[in-house]
Amino acid sequence: MVTKQLDGWLNKNDLVVNTIKTVAISFHYSQSTPLKPNIFIQNSKITYKPEVKLLGIYVMENLNWQSHVKFLGGTLSKTYYMIRAMKQTVSSHILWNIYFAHFQSKMRYGIVLWGRSRECMKILNIQKKLIRMMTGLKKRESCKRKFKELGILTVTSLYVLEVLCYMKKYRGSILENSVIHDHNTRRKIDFHIQVYRTSSFQKSVINTGIKLFNHLPLELKQLHDFKQFRKKLKLLLLNKSLYTLNEYFDVSIDE
Repeated sequence: MVTKQLDGWLNKNDLVVNTIKTVAISFHYSQSTPLKPNIFIQNSKITYKPEVKLLGIYVMENLNWQSHVKFLGGTLSKTYYMIRAMKQTVSSHILWNIYFAHFQSKMRYGIVLWGRSRECMKILNIQKKLIRMMTGLKKRESCKRKFKELGILTVTSLYVLEVLCYMKKYRGSILENSVIHDHNTRRKIDFHIQVYRTSSFQKSVINTGIKLFNHLPLELKQLHDFKQFRKKLKLLLLNKSLYTLNEYFDVSIDE
């Protein structure tokens, strides 16, 4: 298959594609393997792959985040052993700084995309293991209160924070209930819940963000200043130490 339009655009703009570094991927939701198309750009065949690494994130053809979480889990495990090796030689404050610089920064990257995947629990387990090691807790002891004491968000809380901040930044492009109807209800500033027909849309950033936002306390919904919104939301989530999204929805967030 020759991509004539792309070829024409490249030639018009005097651009040359490095076909060695270029790959093709076909996104689909079914479990069956799609037909691998023959794609040619500037007379060179492009390699087809079921998954690619794009800007540090592994993207799979079935839009599953298993490969990325596996890669991230391996990276975070190495960081865990590095911090454990340093525990006896540096102060707890330095360990805390190392955690944010080398563990949370990696965990946070792209979390709005993969943070709701089923495999995310593997990342939480590594995180809890690290918190226990840093604080001297035994294997079977709960470390929920330690997250709060250290000022560290669980991976689930971090996901909620980043998704809600994303929604806050781009709320202008999302419909509110007040636009749909003019009834003066307490839910008028909530985002309008969209009808979805696929599980993929149900788990999307926008759909998840709408539900997360609508569950926030009224005080936070009404905040216009982004920095204040992020600061107060983070304090709220530090209080909760969420392990799952169900904990966010099952308990009143403004208790």
